[in-house]
Amino acid sequence: MEVLVSCLKGIEDVCIKEIRELTKKKAVKVCDGRVKVGCDESSLKKLSENLRSGLRVAKLLGEFKLKSIVDMADKASKFSKEFIAPISVRCSRQGNHEFKSNDIEKAVGEVLHNAGLKVDLENPKTKILIDIVNDEFFICILIAENLNKREYRIRSTGQSINATICYALVRLSGWKKEKVIMDPFSRDGTITIEAAAFKFSLPLKFDKPVSAKDQVIYCFDPLLKNVNNSETNSKLAGVNKAIRFSRYDIEWLDTRFGKGEVDYIVAVLPNYSGERQKDAEKQYKDLFYQAEFILAKNGRMALLSQTDMKGFIGKFKIESERKVISGDVSYNLLILKK
Repeated sequence: MEVLVSCLKGIEDVCIKEIRELTKKKAVKVCDGRVKVGCDESSLKKLSENLRSGLRVAKLLGEFKLKSIVDMADKASKFSKEFIAPISVRCSRQGNHEFKSNDIEKAVGEVLHNAGLKVDLENPKTKILIDIVNDEFFICILIAENLNKREYRIRSTGQSINATICYALVRLSGWKKEKVIMDPFSRDGTITIEAAAFKFSLPLKFDKPVSAKDQVIYCFDPLLKNVNNSETNSKLAGVNKAIRFSRYDIEWLDTRFGKGEVDYIVAVLPNYSGERQKDAEKQYKDLFYQAEFILAKNGRMALLSQTDMKGFIGKFKIESERKVISGDVSYNLLILKK
């Protein structure tokens, strides 16, 4: 069986690596935000329950070049024996097209209904997915979706971001699980929670709390409200005992850590506009100034921002950089080293 995994554009390599860790199978990128892997039912279940870098998991029936709505409906009808009624049809679409998603859903649904398959949008036994990416489309059976929706995240802020990006930041930093990792702008604590979940190989849904002999994950924020929100979310995720929480302003980090005591700094930098833009710039400067002291000699930083960080990095060297796209927002992601 072939499985199509959807992820955010820019973190396909993280998704491929995680799929290999979970299934021992080799995955490949087929287009922006789509990864394909061959696996069995057991591996499919693992992906559906554990994949932190993905958005959606589906059984892939066929992949084709986009021609017309009629052609898509005709292609879908050829897989009618794969579908158990009642069915529903969903269309996911990326790119610019002359049609809308509901046009596809209606056309495919009508063809399959005429082929004898009952349609039930509320309680389908088979959820058919027509996944369109620019000039390609995939016919799939949807297995799991909204994998980025973390049940633990009941407290959030206006600057909370997709949890799969937070997980990707941790993985791209190269963090070794016994080393000290710190997020100085925790907001809702997602980065540190995802780090703890990675460390203890936790499934997406809460199982039972973990106990940690050592606390090497630090969750800081300049606002006490954010620290409290982070701690609440981490309790729901079952990882609060693996994380140290505290309110710290950026300019005081060197009073908490000695020289070279932090191995990894992973953070989403503040994004302010208008009159508050200078506040963000000050926090950027303070972060890099503090990092020169507290970051270990071989330490790394994985930083995400909607603005260009390169003017603030000082002596740090760029190990890699990329764009990550979430919805209509484009982020700059830098991996830095001393």
